Amino acid sequence: MLLGLGRGVAPAVVTEPLGMAFGALALAVLISSKASRRPPWFAAGLFLLTLAMQVRPGAQFVLLFLALWMPWHFRLHRARALGWAAAAIVTAMLLTTVLGRSYGTGESSFYVRPAFFVYGLVRGTNEGQAYDDFASRRGEFPNESGFARFVFAQALAELRQQPATLVASGASGAARVVEKNAKTLAALLLAVLFALSVARIGRRGERGFWLAVAAGMLASGAFVGNDNPVHGMATVHPLMALGLSLGLGAHRTPWRIWPGRAATFERRTVRAAFAFGAALTLLALIGPDVARGSWPRPPVAMLIGMQPGQDLLIAREATPAIVVGPGGMSYSRYRLLLEISGSQMDVVHATTPFAVLSAWDFVSRRQLVVYAPADVARSAGFVHLVIEEEQRAPNQQPVVRAGSWEVLGPWK
Repeated sequence: MLLGLGRGVAPAVVTEPLGMAFGALALAVLISSKASRRPPWFAAGLFLLTLAMQVRPGAQFVLLFLALWMPWHFRLHRARALGWAAAAIVTAMLLTTVLGRSYGTGESSFYVRPAFFVYGLVRGTNEGQAYDDFASRRGEFPNESGFARFVFAQALAELRQQPATLVASGASGAARVVEKNAKTLAALLLAVLFALSVARIGRRGERGFWLAVAAGMLASGAFVGNDNPVHGMATVHPLMALGLSLGLGAHRTPWRIWPGRAATFERRTVRAAFAFGAALTLLALIGPDVARGSWPRPPVAMLIGMQPGQDLLIAREATPAIVVGPGGMSYSRYRLLLEISGSQMDVVHATTPFAVLSAWDFVSRRQLVVYAPADVARSAGFVHLVIEEEQRAPNQQPVVRAGSWEVLGPWK
């Protein structure tokens, strides 16, 4: 079921698979018996879930509602539980902030993307509306954070004038999340699973936990559903899959499952979740620096005469690519994946067969989506391409169509 929910994003070179991995590790800790009895254990699950949300933002309200549910669940230690929840979330955010400062430009902040989402909601569209309305003014601000504060101010002004638009946009986004994620499963199967799960959860003691998860998903859908109804919910797909699967379980523990063996299995699962979570976090801390040292770089002589915006130079072996058309993915399958992902990257005209690449351009030093002749995907080494058309996708990702190309030499 998890693979069914994430089939549009799991096999892609994007942030969603890593977010789903952290989400699954967080789930293993959050549903453990120790997490239901001890605040530090539940906080550890929140820490992993926060890392998942930082890897792939979108379903942040699930994290917020679970953090608020925690002191309600641990009523006898409410203050301590709230402290543990806050510490877990803040620690995870500080960790990702360190990563951003170490490997990023240092200009972004936690409120940059939400500013564009909020403005899109109050205008009844999506995050691209802010770029469309204020593209000419972006150069007035020293960095992206300053621009985001300006967008927040404009969103507040729009909200005062037309508050009903925000409500309508939120309802539309929540409905779109349900619709798009339901498309990945058969509608009848989904309805049956939902009914069985609700009936079982209603008779058990974890009602509050699942209500917090469901409320967080709907609230997150209202916020990001008009932009990324599938991608935005990827980190909570493990929670979603388990919630829908609960109704398939037996009402009583089968006699062949011994309590001691079940407890041992749970301990091993939780330890494995912590181990894999620590390994992934460590990899995120040191991996970019190691990768940067081994990353292919073209010799300076190879770049002579090339102009940004006119020429591309990519390292083909380090560039994910697919071929659409004869000898590759069918065009109908390609269109289906675009619809599921909501990426809307097809803003340039390309005739089948063609290749789609996610490439780092050494000339302009930026990440691009490149539509190129199909044979480019089968080439190797440093490849020079000539840009014929450049557009921007709704999320402001540069997308180019390249024509003539040549291999300039190996990169190893």
